[in-house]
Amino acid sequence: MLAISIIIIVILGLSIATVIDIKQRRIPNWLTVSMTVVGLINSGVVKGWFGLGEHLLAMFFGLLLFFIFYLMGVFGAGDAKMMAALGAVMGFPLILYNSISIILVGGLVSFIQLVRKDGLKRVMYLIYFFMKSLFTGKLKEFNHLVKNTSNNTFPFSIAIIVGSVITLWYMYPSY
Repeated sequence: MLAISIIIIVILGLSIATVIDIKQRRIPNWLTVSMTVVGLINSGVVKGWFGLGEHLLAMFFGLLLFFIFYLMGVFGAGDAKMMAALGAVMGFPLILYNSISIILVGGLVSFIQLVRKDGLKRVMYLIYFFMKSLFTGKLKEFNHLVKNTSNNTFPFSIAIIVGSVITLWYMYPSY
């Protein structure tokens, strides 16, 4: 059974992060560091040394996966650090399921936002051009096409909290 302390830490931390991200378009370091420390202490208390090691590994997994997206310019650094904090709180396999859920929610929100702004025809062209660039090895051409995306962004903490709640809801009875 999933420890109730994990649910409380995730919901409380992500609620604060989402409010700040919507208002300031950033996730502060004090919040991600606090969540990481509390998550690691909680894992040590609830699961012992083995649990602490598992949660440290999950923290690095969350950071590494989303740091790659950060380097590609998809997410901000705060989003990557928040995923590391969630790894420290959730451990394995929850961070893996959570990452998938967050990416799917974020993709859906992005798709809807792009269709609303640019229309379905433009979005289909971007998908086609992305696939063509991916398979021909010319991703830099695609990057130049979508470089000016500042007006297409949204606070990604929204996708993080929605994806995390979906993961916790789905995993609570079986974990």
